[in-house]
Amino acid sequence: MYFNFIDYENEFDSVDRRTLWKLPRHYGVPEKSADVIGNSCDGLQCKVVHGGQLTDAFQVRTGVKQGCLLSPFLFLLVVDWIMKTSTSKGKHGIQWTAQNQLDDLDFIDDLALLSHTHEQMQTKTASVVQSLHQ
Repeated sequence: MYFNFIDYENEFDSVDRRTLWKLPRHYGVPEKSADVIGNSCDGLQCKVVHGGQLTDAFQVRTGVKQGCLLSPFLFLLVVDWIMKTSTSKGKHGIQWTAQNQLDDLDFIDDLALLSHTHEQMQTKTASVVQSLHQ
């Protein structure tokens, strides 16, 4: 059995919001609820202290909102979508039951890919990397 552990440590801040706001609808979240989620981050601004001075505010256009209770859930939607699109081309997980296989284990920004062979793990890892850069 092969495991590949991936830490999306800095990915929380780099999620494309246009893609992020499409995913709740893709997973069946009602449109009004998805709109409320999307509107919670619209117009988000930030300031930075540099050299003891506070900069002018600037618009934050990527990432999930830091400290928001929904952020880990929204990030997991992105990770789940990446895994579904990158592993849908074949069986590369471990057989869990007669009908199901386990491809990955996800927790917030950590991911463990699972495979029976080294070759399957290489294929799966390459596919995940490719999906990340789409």
